[in-house]
Amino acid sequence: MIIVSDKKIIKHAMSTGDALVDIPVRVTFEYTLEDQQFVPRSMSRKALYNIGPVLRRFATLDRDELERAIDRTVDRALEEHLRYAGQLSGAADLYPEQVGTQPAGTVNADPVPEDDGPRIILPR
Repeated sequence: MIIVSDKKIIKHAMSTGDALVDIPVRVTFEYTLEDQQFVPRSMSRKALYNIGPVLRRFATLDRDELERAIDRTVDRALEEHLRYAGQLSGAADLYPEQVGTQPAGTVNADPVPEDDGPRIILPR
């Protein structure tokens, strides 16, 4: 089992009627590979983007709707990344199940089962 940690900059393209806007999104993500294949529900990610100027420039945009659209773009890009690398085939089940108020794309805080082998913790 290998834990992969990577960073990407993804552009979210948005049409506002009178302009086409690209919002750069810096994404840091980690996932687990077993036999060079993606382990379902092992993805965690953090997305960083500056939404303030976009909302000030285009006042009619809904913040929550824009954030959901950016999340969908990031998820599609990560799935495409895994497929292009040959690490994902079939349906993509990227993230662990959400527990309580846990945000999407974060790792569950469940303890590691004792029967698992040693874990590799990579610096962020």
